[in-house]
Amino acid sequence: MPDMLPTTWDLIRGGLLSTPKITGRRGIRRWLLTAGILLVLIPMGWFHRFCLALDHLLFPSFKAIEPKKPLFIIGPPRSGTTYLHRLIEKNPQFTTFYFWELLLAPAICQKRFWLGLYACDSRIGHPGLRCLRFIEQHCFSSMDDIHATSLMDAEEDYFGLLPLHACFLLIVAFPDCEKLWKLPQFDQWESSEDRDTVMNFYRGLLQRHLHVRGHERTLVSKNPSFCGMLASLHDHFPTARFAIPIRTPEETIPSLLSSMRGGPELLGYPAATLEPLLKEMMHRYYQHIGNQLTLLGEQAAVVPYRDLVGNPHTALTSLANQLGYDEATLTAGMEPAPSTPAKKYRSGHRYTLEQFGLNQSTLRSEYSWLYDDSRMGLQVSCESGVTTSAISDSSLAPGVQSSC
Repeated sequence: MPDMLPTTWDLIRGGLLSTPKITGRRGIRRWLLTAGILLVLIPMGWFHRFCLALDHLLFPSFKAIEPKKPLFIIGPPRSGTTYLHRLIEKNPQFTTFYFWELLLAPAICQKRFWLGLYACDSRIGHPGLRCLRFIEQHCFSSMDDIHATSLMDAEEDYFGLLPLHACFLLIVAFPDCEKLWKLPQFDQWESSEDRDTVMNFYRGLLQRHLHVRGHERTLVSKNPSFCGMLASLHDHFPTARFAIPIRTPEETIPSLLSSMRGGPELLGYPAATLEPLLKEMMHRYYQHIGNQLTLLGEQAAVVPYRDLVGNPHTALTSLANQLGYDEATLTAGMEPAPSTPAKKYRSGHRYTLEQFGLNQSTLRSEYSWLYDDSRMGLQVSCESGVTTSAISDSSLAPGVQSSC
């Protein structure tokens, strides 16, 4: 049975040694940048693994924690998962991973260290935090139109899988590592041992988080890249609930392809070489969601993107009723009126279908089964749709006309 989980050697070989099969010739600049990423990634992974092992000695009680009715927000990339996640995580009854935890502190001992350091910094007026904000503002603000984030923001917890090299975002740095492209097919892996390795590691991350943040709280997780893991998550977290934001392929696919251009350009290879694989991945994601909805049954609720951004309060109320959460708890802290930040937001992330060799009619034909599935809430009622002029990831269904 083949090993499906990428190893350190797979990354080294795919990133530095083998002839690139996907992206073409590897220049000196790209080779040096990839080597630099490995020089950070590998030692950090080893250190995290050491600290995770140390938790078993210092905090063995974390292993007895059972995540109670965790909420997994999983939908195709660019479907509103981040917006839904950040609406819910504001509620103190819920807890979620922050970016700093995922990159710097997956272990309990690491969390304690950084939280202690933050407490000391706060006593002297937060000079360290102000310095961090300055660095973020000047180094990462260019990404805000695509996916605004900060070390202090709630973020996708698949970053916690970096020590296992099971984080799909690694394909940007290692696009020629074939095993990374198998991650979206996680539920179909032949090796159940590899699936269990990833899921047990992930469970440990959740248990450690709840040990620090409070085991009585409900964990909310957001991961578009977990679309291919729905069955495995259901098996390993039988009380889990699944919120599945859905947006039309004619909006998500060009948005994803546009958002993925920055990394390849920085590393010095053509972003277009990834586009066929990313399109195939999105097709698999939509299909797998449709196939798994029956398995998940009443534990899953589809959240149409238009409903989410059009009236988020109503969307959350419906979500609570469908999944068995307390309505007041899920919507706590939100304005009752639909005029929430989504209504006011206008993204600077702009693109067109034609940039990626796409057109609306072809996509609607290719995904006709998706539009015909009444569970998805994507029925097309008129001829208006995505325009051929510049589209943006704004709140009012990007690039879609407001009326028929």
